[in-house]
Amino acid sequence: MRLLYLTFLAETNSYRQIMVNAHDAPFAMGFPLFILSLGSIFIGYVTKDMIIGVGTDFWGNALFTHPSHLTLLEAEFIPHHIKLVPVVFSLTGAISAFFLYKNHTRWLYEIKVHPFGRKLYTFLNRKWFFDKVYNEYITQNMLHFGYHTSYKLIDRGVFEFLGPLGISRMVTKRGDTLAGLQTGFLYHYAFVMLLGVTFLIAILGLWDVISSFVDGRLFFILLIAAVASGSFFTKQEASSKS
Repeated sequence: MRLLYLTFLAETNSYRQIMVNAHDAPFAMGFPLFILSLGSIFIGYVTKDMIIGVGTDFWGNALFTHPSHLTLLEAEFIPHHIKLVPVVFSLTGAISAFFLYKNHTRWLYEIKVHPFGRKLYTFLNRKWFFDKVYNEYITQNMLHFGYHTSYKLIDRGVFEFLGPLGISRMVTKRGDTLAGLQTGFLYHYAFVMLLGVTFLIAILGLWDVISSFVDGRLFFILLIAAVASGSFFTKQEASSKS
């Protein structure tokens, strides 16, 4: 109501040049606004069954109400004077805004510049500081958690360390370590082969004990991996020497 009064009923605060050049909207703008105004005026009557609540079958079975929420039906049967409370407050506020801005503009200004009035105006103008509390105590904490914990610690930390990137880096690093063992000296290779044969003999000798703890298919996979890695590093050494 305050906006409507200051826009259409109060004396304008615009400059003279603006008022001289003021004119109605041309047909290209006015006709679409006329079509939109029809919808704004009659849309409530056309779609009243959507929000009428109990007493209409508009929604049919599209909306299911859980039995624990049947208390919402009691809102349809509250006393009529209780239902009029929002209407009374709305009309009271609209009428008060009209008369105060029409006849008591100076008084409203004095209230606004008063220390208490300024605090009250700031409190109401900033929507009861709801946005301030929400942004500082909820949004900022969520953003902090999303960046420092969820993104840096979990996504960039745990997932990358245990995921494909961490595994690929670990395999590459271990591969470089194993590649460093290829010195090119025959006695080094003979020593590694001796260790491998000793390890296989030990496994075969203790197979009855080991097989009860470890699946034998795992050794088959490790054997294939060892052969494959050995051929890979041999090719890498040959290509580096060439």
